[in-house]
Amino acid sequence: MVVDGDFDGNGLTDTAKFYINENKHQYGLFAFMGQPSGETTIVNLSLLKNHDLHTRLGVSKVKLGRYETACSKGYGRSYCTSTQPASITLEYDTISVITFGTSESFYYWNEGHFSPILIAD
Repeated sequence: MVVDGDFDGNGLTDTAKFYINENKHQYGLFAFMGQPSGETTIVNLSLLKNHDLHTRLGVSKVKLGRYETACSKGYGRSYCTSTQPASITLEYDTISVITFGTSESFYYWNEGHFSPILIAD
């Protein structure tokens, strides 16, 4: 599962990939960020222990625009915090992680780093 885009708006191609560690029974989502120097910076976006879950995961690129989050969709107060606003406006390519049949989260570039946000539960 791989998705390419310009996730940080620097005009260079970035790549997000899932990696599975069978020995430790875990998987992780990593972003490989293209730098003007030609080097790549690796960012660990998510590391989870249940490696069997990866069979139900999907990753894609989200179109720019405004999106309602789980907070605004009535899923409960616990989804509405200072880091989980009711909506977000995406200015750069964004990574969507879908757990088929259960949820969708975005990893979007926000003030110099990735921020995760729950879109649907």
